Amino acid sequence: MEEKKQKKEKKGINVQAVEIIMLILAIAMTVLVFFSLFATIRSFNTAETASQNYINGRQYTADLQEASDYLTEQARSFAVNGNIDNLNNYFTELNVTQRREKAVKYMSEKFGYLSEYIHLKSALDKSNALTAREFYSMRLAVDAYGFNIKEMPEEVRNTVLSDDDNALSDTEKRLLAIQYVFDAVYDNTKQTISNSTVLCVNALMSETQIIKDEAEEELLSMIKWESALVMILLLIIFVFLIITRSLIVRPIKQGMNAIKKNKHMPVKGAAELRFFAKTYNTIYDENNRKTELLSFEARHDPLTGLNNRMSFEEALLKIDRDNFAFLLIDIDNFKNVNDTYGHKMGDKVLCALADAMLTTFRAQDAVCRIGGDEFAVIVSGADESLKHIIIDKYNEIGHKLKTTDDTPENITISMGVAFGEKGEDYDTVFNNADKALYDVKNAGRNNIAFFEK
Repeated sequence: MEEKKQKKEKKGINVQAVEIIMLILAIAMTVLVFFSLFATIRSFNTAETASQNYINGRQYTADLQEASDYLTEQARSFAVNGNIDNLNNYFTELNVTQRREKAVKYMSEKFGYLSEYIHLKSALDKSNALTAREFYSMRLAVDAYGFNIKEMPEEVRNTVLSDDDNALSDTEKRLLAIQYVFDAVYDNTKQTISNSTVLCVNALMSETQIIKDEAEEELLSMIKWESALVMILLLIIFVFLIITRSLIVRPIKQGMNAIKKNKHMPVKGAAELRFFAKTYNTIYDENNRKTELLSFEARHDPLTGLNNRMSFEEALLKIDRDNFAFLLIDIDNFKNVNDTYGHKMGDKVLCALADAMLTTFRAQDAVCRIGGDEFAVIVSGADESLKHIIIDKYNEIGHKLKTTDDTPENITISMGVAFGEKGEDYDTVFNNADKALYDVKNAGRNNIAFFEK
């Protein structure tokens, strides 16, 4: 179970999957935010409408009461004083300004669905009846004060006095006109109308206040909900940025630094980047392997595996000039080996000599094949006091050649040795070793010789 979990973790998170998930979340949250925004706007409009209805309702209520009082005042003033301006003011309010009618119309449009509105309509009907009483008072006053009836408003002209009232004197008509707008019947009716209007209007305003409060509460709730959605959306964006930095930006940065330093890319981050890093590391390792192989092949003999001429020259630059020795080795009569046994056997002999030299000399000594059957060894830290050791190594190599399987037993080698002194250049010492080898060959081969100065 744990192994499966580890394998799953090593795969990493897929960037495309994260992108799709975050995109879906972002779209979902955006849709919710937009719906919330529309709901907030709707709640705001509802609250604003309710507030405006409340303000308008109070204003129209005041207008209704003021208009009613104004009409009463003008009707009474005309009855008492006979001032035609009061009559004109009355009918201007009644027929032109019409504050009562506008107030009732507004209430009907906004609150006609409420049961309380019927009381307002009843009050309006009683108000119309009271208006008829005021018309009758004005008709009496017109006659009492001697105005031309034909110049009066239509409502007054159309009002017909009873025969008894028509027979009254001007003074009696004036007193009766005053009585019609000041008696208990008029006052009681007006008070009834006022009370009904106030009760109805208060109920309507209370209902408006409730609607307004509910709309404001809903608006506040939607604002909180919208704020929460915005915070969640911001959180999603923040998480997306963190994931992007963790799974993409940081691994890319670390990978670039690794590439610049010629190292393995760290296998981190999203699955795609992990795949890229693994692929890069595989190519990197393969490239290094091939580079090392090419470097090895460039510096080593392909047959024997020994250092070649290039490695030999590089080794010269690394040795201590004060204490070193050059050893040059040839296989005696190697051409005869090839001619007698064939080139395959010749290759076996070369490989056998290479193995014998590698197992005889130290690891720090540079063993090289510098020609067909020519070999060289650079022995560091060597002087003439070590001649006997070099002779022993020569004999050991010869013994190994004679006891090697699959090669002729009569294979022998010749060796020339020269020691380097302080200040001597490599070419001189190499030539000295070559001269020593030449002396061995002239003396019959199968021996070792040291260059004597």
